[in-house]
Amino acid sequence: MMFFRKAGTAFSSRRGPQSFSTIARFVVVVGFVTFAATGLLLTQYSPDKVRSVAAKIPHLTLNPDSEAQQATAEYDRLVVNVSDTDLHPIDRLIAAARQAHDALVAKQSSDVATAAAKYRERRGRHPPPGFDKWMEYAKKHDAIVVEDFFDRIYHDLNPFWGLDPDQLAGRAQSWHHVVRVRGGTATGVGDVTGRVPWLKLWTDLVAEAAPFLPDVDMPINYMDESRLLVKWEEITDLVKKAEDGREIVPREKALQQYRGLAFVDAKNANETHAYDPDWIHENSPQYWDLSRAACPPNSPSRNVPALKDFSRPPSLPFDWRPAYSSEGYVKNFTASADPCTQPHLRSLHGTFIEPLSISTSTELIPLFSGCKLPTNNDILIPGAMYLTDDPFYSGGDGHGPQWSQKKTGIVWRGVASGGRNKKENWSHFQRHRLLEMLNGTTVTALEHDGARAMTFEMAPLQMYNYQRRHDMTVGDFLSEFADAGFTDLLCFPFGECDYVTPHFQALPSKPMAEQYVNKFIPDADGNSFSARFRGLLLSTSLPLKATIYAEWHDDRLAPWLHFAPLDNTFQDLHAAIDYFTSSAKGDAAARMLASVGKRWGEKVLRRDDMLLYTWRLLLEFARVCDENRLLLGYTEDLTPAAIKHNNQIPHNHFRKDWQRRVRTHFDQAGKKHSRRVARQTKAAAIAPRPVDRLRPIVRCPSIKYNRKVRAGRGFTLAELKAAGVPRLLAPTIGISVDHRRQNLSEESLAANVARLKAYKSRLLVFPKKGAKPTVPAGQSAALIASALPIVSSTAGVTEIKTSELPAPLEAGAYATLRKARSDAKLVGKREKRIKDKAEAEANKK
Repeated sequence: MMFFRKAGTAFSSRRGPQSFSTIARFVVVVGFVTFAATGLLLTQYSPDKVRSVAAKIPHLTLNPDSEAQQATAEYDRLVVNVSDTDLHPIDRLIAAARQAHDALVAKQSSDVATAAAKYRERRGRHPPPGFDKWMEYAKKHDAIVVEDFFDRIYHDLNPFWGLDPDQLAGRAQSWHHVVRVRGGTATGVGDVTGRVPWLKLWTDLVAEAAPFLPDVDMPINYMDESRLLVKWEEITDLVKKAEDGREIVPREKALQQYRGLAFVDAKNANETHAYDPDWIHENSPQYWDLSRAACPPNSPSRNVPALKDFSRPPSLPFDWRPAYSSEGYVKNFTASADPCTQPHLRSLHGTFIEPLSISTSTELIPLFSGCKLPTNNDILIPGAMYLTDDPFYSGGDGHGPQWSQKKTGIVWRGVASGGRNKKENWSHFQRHRLLEMLNGTTVTALEHDGARAMTFEMAPLQMYNYQRRHDMTVGDFLSEFADAGFTDLLCFPFGECDYVTPHFQALPSKPMAEQYVNKFIPDADGNSFSARFRGLLLSTSLPLKATIYAEWHDDRLAPWLHFAPLDNTFQDLHAAIDYFTSSAKGDAAARMLASVGKRWGEKVLRRDDMLLYTWRLLLEFARVCDENRLLLGYTEDLTPAAIKHNNQIPHNHFRKDWQRRVRTHFDQAGKKHSRRVARQTKAAAIAPRPVDRLRPIVRCPSIKYNRKVRAGRGFTLAELKAAGVPRLLAPTIGISVDHRRQNLSEESLAANVARLKAYKSRLLVFPKKGAKPTVPAGQSAALIASALPIVSSTAGVTEIKTSELPAPLEAGAYATLRKARSDAKLVGKREKRIKDKAEAEANKK
């Protein structure tokens, strides 16, 4: 039962209860005592409870003024009511994501000096020349600059530092499709007849930064699929070479000007063909075998060959507990996309089964792509589809209604892409598996008949034990909840779809704007990455994302805060949907993720942000292609370590203008109000329990301080027994217990027993449920009134003051004790000496 104490204590240690039992979390339902009247009441949760939930709620918005803030406040209000043991695993993942994201955003830079310093700390070399103009643009356009956001650039470019710079520049210049920057102007080079306008979109983006870029070439991969798969051993050697040359050169040696590419243009002026390495095409080894060669030697997938027979339905790895998951849900989204740690993906993703097209090289050449596998060596840039205004990708100007006006449903429309789905392999493709798992009829058959679906099987109950799964109503729910279908079956050979028509029927397409009416929209890979992901993030719906492809924005998005990640097997799909739709807390969590993701996407996924990423990437790539790359670096933010010659201090006029740099605060009244509101809110967060727990009065153990009294750790079992307080009940009603302590002082024992009895006489206990009061009707107010006014209780043991001590001895205690000990020791000798002296004098007579 919840309780509050009618009297305070003079000994407050400000520590909350060390345990929090179920009984202690009951809710006060009868009466109330205001904070001003008592000054001691906190909220209906103990301090320990608040501290445990605070770890899960890094920030609480008191006055929400946006959809994201309102959604966050609503979720926080609901999750506070849940004990740690009853928290859903997704709640813990959301809490961890919020903490990590707050820590990441706190590292942002606001000026070029700070950004350059963080660059040197993280990269181990100077920023590239032109870094100041890049940062100036970022500040002008309110970009959030966190050095971690650009880790992908350095991961991609690191191996190229091990190659010859002139060779890199030459191969980049002579590629089939190139965005070329010369003299501050960007142009697209290459034949794009009959192709999608990706080259123009990338050229237009680079043109915005071209006046501030050195001469550089950006060779473009025009295919959907990524192209480069270099063996792990070769990449490791190149990275080692790059690390050996990494250093922060002295400021006076640093160069600020790029060499330029005039020599490359002259050399390749007569070249009519691009440099083409040996390309691997469809008739070569399966893509899985090429990919696993790029995995570390000790990785699980390195020695697992490609699957040859796809005639049998796939088997999901339900008995596998990967390190990237927590209780069955994705914890590390980057690791969940890595095929090197997941051999089962060879039979669960179209990329590894039969891609639509293969044109891959195992030689490292400079090539820029919109996405890639973790094993690929392409250089990532923002996908061209993200740069278009086509509503097919962006969803148009509308982003969907408010959460409360949305339909509680999940919707998906798309083509059956992902590779060449044939009669013998279609059941292994990821999009087919997603749609069949959202088919209520199929799931119902699995639940009740034990039938086996073509693409999946239900996860064991002990793995995801939620109510709908236990009641076998997942299929019934999906029949009303899900609206998913292919708009084109894309069968191979073209048009021969007899093998899938019993399971799928082509449905009319549905524009993104219409899909945004639903609360949930899954997103799965096609032939490569899904170009709708950015549009989904900017919508008011919650994206459910599964992918094996890396993109430029991965380092700036937080799974379980900006979207809901899914495993590539989709084995967590049903459980995740159940969490978001089975309770008010789950719905609030989904609303929070959707609104926070939208707000964050509007800050870091803008065209300006894609330009800044590409701009910085090209500065770095231009340096990698420069023969002076080890000396190139921005150093204007650095001051000389020492002044040479006669060490005169230049221009030191001692101007006393410090007033210009003093920050004045004109918001003192507002800050005072904010602090008062914060105090009241904090106090309201832990009422109606007392400020602290009742503790015994003990004396300090040493002789010197034994006359002093203080609050002890807890009452002994003997004290509780003498006061008639059960040992297990005591912690639930605010009494501290220390089963290790013994009290051998009769005076202290009696005082603490009296203290406990006085506390019991002033204790009011209320029931958990207001519908079942134990206090007769109409008497609650009288009981509360009898407890007021609150007065402090006496300790029962008073401290001996110095003035009350006995008067000190005139000669001092030490001298007196020493003389007494000496007299006792020598009394016999002295008596004998006196006796001998008397006898000697008697003999003389």
